[in-house]
Amino acid sequence: MRERVDIQDLYGEAYLRGAEEGRLLAERVARQVYLRHLKHDRRPYRALLGEEPAAPNERSAYYFKKRLLDYLIDKGDLTLRDDGTLEMSPEVASTPITDEDTKKLSCEGYVLLAHLPDVADAILSGADGFHAVGMKHGMGAALDRWISAMVEIPVRVPGVVMTARALTQRLERGPCVVFEGGAGVGAVLRHALAIPRFRELATNIEQYYFTDISPILLSIGKSWLRANAPPELMRRMRFEVHDLDRTPLQALPHTQNESVDAIILEMVLYDVANLHDLLTTFRKMLKPGGILAFTMAYRQRPALFFPAEMLQSTLHSYYRAKLDPPRRVNCGYLTIEEWKLSLRDAGFEEYHVYPEEERHPELLFGGIVAFK
Repeated sequence: MRERVDIQDLYGEAYLRGAEEGRLLAERVARQVYLRHLKHDRRPYRALLGEEPAAPNERSAYYFKKRLLDYLIDKGDLTLRDDGTLEMSPEVASTPITDEDTKKLSCEGYVLLAHLPDVADAILSGADGFHAVGMKHGMGAALDRWISAMVEIPVRVPGVVMTARALTQRLERGPCVVFEGGAGVGAVLRHALAIPRFRELATNIEQYYFTDISPILLSIGKSWLRANAPPELMRRMRFEVHDLDRTPLQALPHTQNESVDAIILEMVLYDVANLHDLLTTFRKMLKPGGILAFTMAYRQRPALFFPAEMLQSTLHSYYRAKLDPPRRVNCGYLTIEEWKLSLRDAGFEEYHVYPEEERHPELLFGGIVAFK
């Protein structure tokens, strides 16, 4: 069995405080959305949801509503009556989230979540959540907060640092070609460059393919790295617009069989349309001894998990997946059981899960390192 990454220091008090802050904020947001936008619709639960749309870009309104209601039901804020209608418990109170409240949040990324009640009518009508927030509060401010969410939200940090440490371990073994998909604003490299040993080993990177589907996010990541990365690393960087769903169809230097030593994915793998095809292609791309390292949140029951996916649940991209039971039965984040089946069927027989499975109900965010 390959060496595990040491992450014992990543789930300390700062993580727990950040997780609790996010959970309490999500609770307030969910109650606000229900009280302002759903409470007065007295139709039964099933009629309130309606039929699930077939088109991926129309699923966000349906699933955001469903997961929000299931969360409130599962945690006891809503009761499902015998006639199928919903009733909110009298003791459940919710006050508007004010500008003063958002100023007290420890991370700017959480402000995106706090803005959801303001734009929930648009989201429930089918608008993309990020776009709706941007239209109401300014796209520049929304983008800045998105960057903060990707890099700084406390619950996400352990998975990103784990991935950076896994890459550092691979560099210890010698020269390395890296492919990062969905690299966006460069969260992994921002944290990796804070690791002294990674900076020492950066010369072992022969090529680093830094790719994202969004030219805007790719430009942000490239600009940050130009300002902060060592020149010897920048000389090895290749910045490319790349759609992960097209990877199995493209004949590029970094998509050939046994062309890369490490594949890095930070909070993007759950967004792809055909996970099995992509994982199978990734295994072919890896050289013997290569690693696939990705961050993830592990789906749990609604009362525990919806706060972890509330923001993503408003995005059109979160529902691109083609369901593939039993390997994939959920849009968005997968359960650990879905990941095990997906990795096995793609040929990854050895992998490490972070944190340990028994801790997932408490520590929702982490990642997986799989080996070829």
